[in-house]
Amino acid sequence: DARQSALMHLAEGSTWEAVRLYPCALTCLYAGAGAYADGKYTSALEYLGRSYDLAAQSGYARIMMNCQVFISNCYSDLGSMDDMFRHCRIADRLARSLGETEILRSLEYNIAATRMEKGDYSSSYSYFSRIANPTVMDLHKLAICCEMLEKRQEAFAAVNAAEQAAEGLEREMCALVRYRLEHPEYLQDTAYGKMLMDTFLALKQQCSLGYARFHLYWVEQWCCANRQYRMVYEIVKDFL
Repeated sequence: DARQSALMHLAEGSTWEAVRLYPCALTCLYAGAGAYADGKYTSALEYLGRSYDLAAQSGYARIMMNCQVFISNCYSDLGSMDDMFRHCRIADRLARSLGETEILRSLEYNIAATRMEKGDYSSSYSYFSRIANPTVMDLHKLAICCEMLEKRQEAFAAVNAAEQAAEGLEREMCALVRYRLEHPEYLQDTAYGKMLMDTFLALKQQCSLGYARFHLYWVEQWCCANRQYRMVYEIVKDFL
């Protein structure tokens, strides 16, 4: 029947066909998550909002929680911080009620990373410096907080620990931090500029938009220092 066919399509990764055949809370959640991964935020918010309403009608609390997590991520990538924090609070309440500790940690990470984007490195440092078992990305963010707060030795320690477990683009992101720490005149260094832009474009192509957006500060910094005003204009316009 339609429900079984929809589940088969979900298992195969065909979320759009699944939601077309059987538009329920679960299929809409998958469709919204897929749209978010593709950077189609308008569609993502539409599907996730629909999923949340359907889940609430049936009492599917975990689907409601996941919807709120993805919605907050959408708003974070779109730069709408007030909306992001509002949906994070809803997801936090649901996660605490359900005992979902990993979701709570993910929300705390996203909030701290978003505060970094807004230039609040002190409060973000307070969070990342007290994590008991940090991930590669936790250490990456800690290293940047220390870099911006001029805690150089601690920054080196964090990036050293991150690089031991980093793979792929994680390693490239860590390499950018290390390069800045080791080369105080990095803004006049063409090698740094190439490394930065290569990583930025790779993140934009291979990851959700938030990863590239996080690096906009350094892209703008380097472009302006090297009078690449047209380039930075096109990059920022693309994000807006």
